[in-house]
Amino acid sequence: MRHQVAGRRLGRSSSHRRALSTAQATALFRHGRIETTLAKAKELRPYVESLITTAKGGTMHNRRIVGADMHCDLCILIHRQAFPGLPEPHHGACIIGTNGM
Repeated sequence: MRHQVAGRRLGRSSSHRRALSTAQATALFRHGRIETTLAKAKELRPYVESLITTAKGGTMHNRRIVGADMHCDLCILIHRQAFPGLPEPHHGACIIGTNGM
């Protein structure tokens, strides 16, 4: 039984899951939307929302935290835009939609 076990394994090692999350978050910020499986999207959502919340802080410490998880060129872009199109509450910034298959 999986009692008190958080997160999805996605058939990958822990280092591969971390690399996958970073790559997908980078692609999401760069292109605005990505096409992936539902399980990966559900696992990515809290990761991206925490990055957005941290980036909204605007301090140098927050920039370094986000910069450690993202690629440098994208990190500068995120802080310059300061997420103007997002709703004011810090949660609910990502929406998971499905393609009609």
